[in-house]
Amino acid sequence: MVHLSQISFCFWLNATRDRLTIFSYLSSKGIIELMLQVVDRNSLLLTVGGNSRKIMATINDGKWHHTCTIWDNSDGAWSFFKDGVAVSNRSRFKVGYVIPPGGTFVLGQEQKPDKTFKNVPFIGELANFNIWSRTLPAIKVLKISKWCFRGRGDVVSWPDFQSAQINGNVKISKPSSCANYAIDSFGEEDTKK
Repeated sequence: MVHLSQISFCFWLNATRDRLTIFSYLSSKGIIELMLQVVDRNSLLLTVGGNSRKIMATINDGKWHHTCTIWDNSDGAWSFFKDGVAVSNRSRFKVGYVIPPGGTFVLGQEQKPDKTFKNVPFIGELANFNIWSRTLPAIKVLKISKWCFRGRGDVVSWPDFQSAQINGNVKISKPSSCANYAIDSFGEEDTKK
């Protein structure tokens, strides 16, 4: 990772359980710099620089959902998008903070300062996980939410995970079942046959 004063991270998810860690980024000083977790059926937890904010949204209902989270340190503004629509917007969260480089990024697990893992793993399906070093405009979020493999991050992109070290009980499906999901131009779910 690079120094990040702005960030957007987007992915597709299909899950049904509560208490899931989607990803975590632990600094070399043992601080959770960035993390997103599903807390329960109605909420998530966004962590930046060791501080957290609750997001009221449901994404673990057994359906594919596209999510994007955007944060900017200039005014601490952050937004959470579900299926291309902003469902939560706030400001004054970690104003002036910069996420440092040199840490460890893990998909699907919450890391502890001693480099072990908490028992809050991700169980479900993830696809097209990307991180950008800028805030994506709402129109871009809407466009990438319309198709499973649209968008490619400049910090981390989905193809990076294909060559990454894989630990635990991970099953890689090619092509992802997310590829069967699309949203038509009227916003209705459509499953390709």
